[in-house]
Amino acid sequence: MNSKAEQFIKHIEKKSGINEFVIKELPNDLHTTLFYSNIKLPDGVLLKIFLVFDDSQNILIRVNLKDDIDKEKIDLDKMNLILNELNQQHPLFKFYHDELTQDIVWEMMLVAHDQFFEPIIVDSYLIWIMDYAGRIYQKINQIKN
Repeated sequence: MNSKAEQFIKHIEKKSGINEFVIKELPNDLHTTLFYSNIKLPDGVLLKIFLVFDDSQNILIRVNLKDDIDKEKIDLDKMNLILNELNQQHPLFKFYHDELTQDIVWEMMLVAHDQFFEPIIVDSYLIWIMDYAGRIYQKINQIKN
């Protein structure tokens, strides 16, 4: 396991006393570690979230806002308008339609070399995401399948 993932595990265990993530290590040269969880919105909707830590300088945070978009049944112009508005309102994040999975995705990349990594920064972004997820989901939910 890479050192950033180990530090993040120690941080979340110390913070909450329990591990809220399913953790999977990938057998590759970058020692990639995936953290899977869900965000529960007030209306009961669960959004999938995962984090990717590896030996590179990058940390990926990804939230699936809407699964399995059927492009034949939606207004693509409206979808693109909503995604563009979200990208303008929240420039630290990227909102897009993933052509491979057909999901609408909310994503961000943090840069942190091992010696400068601070798990609390990742945690602060997760708190921000949880605070805004309901409002952003409401906008995304205007894209009807």
